[in-house]
Amino acid sequence: MVNFFLEKGWRVIGLCRNPRQQQVLHPHLSFSGYSLEQGLEDFHLEGVDTLLHLAFLPASSKAPYSNEINLNEVKNLISIAKNTSVQVVYFSSMSAHPMADSQYGKHKYLAESMLKNESVLVVKPGLVIGDGGMVEKLKRLMGKSTIIPLIGGGYQPIQTLSMKDLCRATYHLINENEKGLWPMAESNPTTLINLYKTMAEIMQINPFFLKVPYSLAYVPAYFADQIGLSLPITLENLKGLKKLSTFDTTATEKVIKFTFGNFKENLETYREFIKHD
Repeated sequence: MVNFFLEKGWRVIGLCRNPRQQQVLHPHLSFSGYSLEQGLEDFHLEGVDTLLHLAFLPASSKAPYSNEINLNEVKNLISIAKNTSVQVVYFSSMSAHPMADSQYGKHKYLAESMLKNESVLVVKPGLVIGDGGMVEKLKRLMGKSTIIPLIGGGYQPIQTLSMKDLCRATYHLINENEKGLWPMAESNPTTLINLYKTMAEIMQINPFFLKVPYSLAYVPAYFADQIGLSLPITLENLKGLKKLSTFDTTATEKVIKFTFGNFKENLETYREFIKHD
């Protein structure tokens, strides 16, 4: 997203914990120190027209008050939108809905509720496909193991979104000074098993997909979560998978004036990245 806005001629300031560790490879790019725990301060907003908030602090033993910290920053965003001329863009997720069970989904839904009547642009993307993120994690898993577990059979509905389309749509809404909630993803959902199989074809591998009931996966995930052990499938992942939901994105497509690609098109866009190393 940084690269996209630089190509559009914007001056971009990246907020991160360790700005000195970042490589500055563009004359219009700089970095400034920031953490959710300390929150946004006045100097972060100096000369800024648009603020894109993508930060999230997951719950862990190292961050027991993560939910409070995350929501305090949402309150800060509301204050910025009300009291300054800065255009605020908050990134939520399709994991956020009333029935969400994961900590992430619950937080994002509560944040959406807080921002609902505020002058803030809320972007609600599906599963983003790009050079990194969840796709990279899936690629690593599928490249290392010949057996791929499909929790709940892999029949959960999923709506994907290419990183390219996410950037284009967000840019359009910012330029039109839009506010409110905007779901972004392919209009017709696919299933996780279809997504995995298409990735396997691109990677030119032939894994065995093992269907695993939620109940069987829950026990090890629960105990691993209790003792702080890292597993490929976490308790938070399971809660998110079990409550996946879908959203109508046709209204967003009418405003941005293009149609979001389907999961096969989105994977094809990043074929070179997805190919097996």
